Amino acid sequence: MDDNDGALHFYDIQGESLYTNPPDDNLPVIDHGLEEDKVWAFRMTAYNQSAVINRYAFAPLKMQQSSHAPFWGLKLATPVFYKDDKYAKWLKQWDQRS
Repeated sequence: MDDNDGALHFYDIQGESLYTNPPDDNLPVIDHGLEEDKVWAFRMTAYNQSAVINRYAFAPLKMQQSSHAPFWGLKLATPVFYKDDKYAKWLKQWDQRS
């Protein structure tokens, strides 16, 4: 294999690609819902610490157009994760945040 970073190499030296060993489709995806407990559920860093990012300091005009909805509400768009009690909790947190 040549040492050229500009050329696309789909397979590595061993002949494996991204799709050689895909994850098992039969393993369930479990939603523990830990990010749903706190109203201001800050994202976690790699060290498992809450990362408080001041987005108003970086783009104040963009933040004026933000809806301030909790980020974990995106998973409610999929039918697997949607439950009426989670949706009610999301609406309650969104009302408290705005």
